[in-house]
Amino acid sequence: MDVLRVLGIIALGLWIALTVGFIAALVRALPALRRFDGMVRRIDQLLGVTEGRLEPVLEHLEDATDDMQFVTSSLRMDVQNVGRAVERATESVEEILAMAEERAAEINGLLAVVQEEAEETFLSTASVLRALRGARRGGKRGSSGRRSA
Repeated sequence: MDVLRVLGIIALGLWIALTVGFIAALVRALPALRRFDGMVRRIDQLLGVTEGRLEPVLEHLEDATDDMQFVTSSLRMDVQNVGRAVERATESVEEILAMAEERAAEINGLLAVVQEEAEETFLSTASVLRALRGARRGGKRGSSGRRSA
């Protein structure tokens, strides 16, 4: 026998041994694979039941999420509107304050003129009254002759 035939026989023997070993391993693993298959089927059934039970919950969660988005966008728009209203009110108040300051300055000027006129009128009236008193006293002195200094 030559070396090639011996190597061929050894290779064939090894191939047969490996095949027998693989078949034996499959035979031994078959019950475990069946158990695993049963577990996979049970898990699949549980997932189907769970999915059936969770489907309404997930739908409600989607509805709640949509509602929250609507409420959030409404609140955002309301806050923006309030912000704009506050800005407009602030501008109006600033304009009113500026107008009030102008009016107060005008009133102060008017009051100064009125006070000046009142003082002048008072002084003029006092002068006229003093002159009239003096004229009255002087006229009484001259007609009666009794009063002398």
